[in-house]
Amino acid sequence: MNFKNRRALQLTLLGLTYSSFYCARLNLSQAHQRIAEFLHWGYSDYGFISSTALLMYAIAVLINGGIVDWLGGKKAILIGLLGSFVANLLFGLTYYLVDSTVKVGPLNFIYAGSTLVSTLAVIWSANYYFQSLGSLSVAKINSSWYQIKERGTASGTFGALIQVGRFLVATACPLLLLWLPWPYIFFVPAVLLLGMAIFVWKFVHNTPEDIGVQYFDEPLKHLPILQAIKKVITNPIILPLTIAAFCIGSARNGIEHWLARFFLSNYHQASDKLAKFPPYLLYSVLMPIAMIVASIFGGRLSDTTFGKKRFPIISISMAISSILLLVLSVCMSSPWVSAVILVAVMFTLQGANSMLMGCIPADFFGRSAVSSAVGVLDSAQYIGGAAISTLIAIVLDKYKVTGTEWHYWPLLLVMPCVVAFILSTLLWKQLPKNIKG
Repeated sequence: MNFKNRRALQLTLLGLTYSSFYCARLNLSQAHQRIAEFLHWGYSDYGFISSTALLMYAIAVLINGGIVDWLGGKKAILIGLLGSFVANLLFGLTYYLVDSTVKVGPLNFIYAGSTLVSTLAVIWSANYYFQSLGSLSVAKINSSWYQIKERGTASGTFGALIQVGRFLVATACPLLLLWLPWPYIFFVPAVLLLGMAIFVWKFVHNTPEDIGVQYFDEPLKHLPILQAIKKVITNPIILPLTIAAFCIGSARNGIEHWLARFFLSNYHQASDKLAKFPPYLLYSVLMPIAMIVASIFGGRLSDTTFGKKRFPIISISMAISSILLLVLSVCMSSPWVSAVILVAVMFTLQGANSMLMGCIPADFFGRSAVSSAVGVLDSAQYIGGAAISTLIAIVLDKYKVTGTEWHYWPLLLVMPCVVAFILSTLLWKQLPKNIKG
């Protein structure tokens, strides 16, 4: 197999591997209405679990970035896959533990009320800790297989591949809930993670040098953890990038973690009927297609039309997102209109995110510190996600009695989009210096 074909195979495997992480991360967002009915939860209970996990992810990527730079991507991603496998199994198994204690009695007090919420929050936070190794590892590996002139297109291709995971979450998860008890929405992704770990172990390599190809002029430097972190935090561009990442993460997570609940609650659908709700089916089919197009088109556009500049894509995407979310806040009486607008919003957010996480860390911080850079930016994204998830839960609970709570949901997401638009516009002409390693 020649180098280009070998590289394409590796990119495909890494894309599908990250898709499996998505399946084992966004599955809770599909099941939490059913779990809420089973355990008699309000919005705030899910909001607590979601926010705690997002905060753990934010801390984990910040800590683990330097570790992955030192350890190498392949070992780190295998640890992440196996850890997330265990966490998803444990989360699903709590169903049987709670069910049995309800019947037999003596242990029920351990898993009742807030203690159960806390237990599940710990398990789901552990899942997010191991999930954090996925994005860091993929960025580390890909930075050594693609040069700067290729990264926009490669990032777009990778962004397209990982939409397989989003498609499975949006379509297969509701079907599983239709046919099986909710724990299987965690068991099935766990098995998928285990299968991808086998493929990664057998076929993925850290660098072209591992298969005897010298693709860069200089070999990859393995910096000590603190030196890699220093290389990132002393770069002046890290501050505006971190703020932009916080804002983009707020918008992305604010939609992904609450979208299924929006369709169920706002349009009065039973929790096991989401798979049969036509507007949601429309969203489920169009969303991954839109995000695939956004990834490929945005990456290609940044490499060619904008001359390897990444910030124009982010700026344009966030401007459109802001407008679409304002439109959604006044047009959500129709589930069909809401579905189409949300597809368009996810299209624009994916274009911005593929530049922010797929290209900019390697472009501006080099191969030797790429995971540390991704760690800082991903941490900011998930701190933003935790903050917005908490705020959404509070607002929804506050206005639930009026029946208008969901009209505030898109409005909460507009401001971070506007801030990201302003920052990326200011950085429009920014290009990286000649970073080799």
